[in-house]
Amino acid sequence: TIDASARPSVAGGRAAVAVVDGAHAQGQVTAHFAMSLAITRAREHGLGCVAVRRSTHFGAAGYFARMASAAGMIGVAATNSGALVVPWQGRQPVYGTNPFAFAIPAGTHPDVVLDFATSMVAEGKMHVAKWRQETIPADWVLGGATDPAVALAQPLLPFGRYKGSGLALVAELLSAALPLAKLSTELAKAPSPIPGERRDGRGVGHFFLAIDIAAFVPLADFHARVDEMIREVKAIPPAAGFTEVLVAGEPEERAKAENEVLGIPLIPPLAASLRRLAEQIDYPFPAPIGR
Repeated sequence: TIDASARPSVAGGRAAVAVVDGAHAQGQVTAHFAMSLAITRAREHGLGCVAVRRSTHFGAAGYFARMASAAGMIGVAATNSGALVVPWQGRQPVYGTNPFAFAIPAGTHPDVVLDFATSMVAEGKMHVAKWRQETIPADWVLGGATDPAVALAQPLLPFGRYKGSGLALVAELLSAALPLAKLSTELAKAPSPIPGERRDGRGVGHFFLAIDIAAFVPLADFHARVDEMIREVKAIPPAAGFTEVLVAGEPEERAKAENEVLGIPLIPPLAASLRRLAEQIDYPFPAPIGR
């Protein structure tokens, strides 16, 4: 699916705007190139907006939004993917999981990072449930299957009914229509070169936006306002069954801090898969540490 020798390049645009041709390179490489370009354009123009075509799966959208927040900017990232999600009121998939991610820098608090699929769940979480031999909620897929092995063959449902469905359409139009990338339905119809995969991974579209805060107000003043808002949220009494009120990004930030000390936990089937891959390419698989 990925052209390992390909390199993304600028294919069009002007001033604060650019279109990137991913040339079917690894999606993470193309997305990093595109958001870096958006940040550069934002430093010059106050805003930088980059749309990408001919890419592949780029992993976690939040990573690229955080590139902008680390540069003192507000970051937005979105992508489409092969059609797996039914629209609200529909019975056939037309959208990918089409995630959005937003990253907003704070002062003394970690960045506010909101990264979410517009489906009830990211497809990867069903694979995790399958590896762990766990059941899943009945509202994740059309038909209500709770066995992830069965559910992986069923269309996903949008979150929040028409709300998630509407956001999936917006992600589709920004990521695919704007740069003239493949639509999710076109990605799903293409034959996959990978046995067992339901769709091809070539032709994915992405959307990136970087907003230079300093073009609006002094960055320190903005940080102070974000911190103030976070304090307001965390000062309220938690609801029954909760010990505190969290803001977007806090659970991930805490998990990161824990993993940096204890190591990253791997599900045994995933670790076994990585070990087999390491053997195939004659790469020494690291011995488990910690935990």
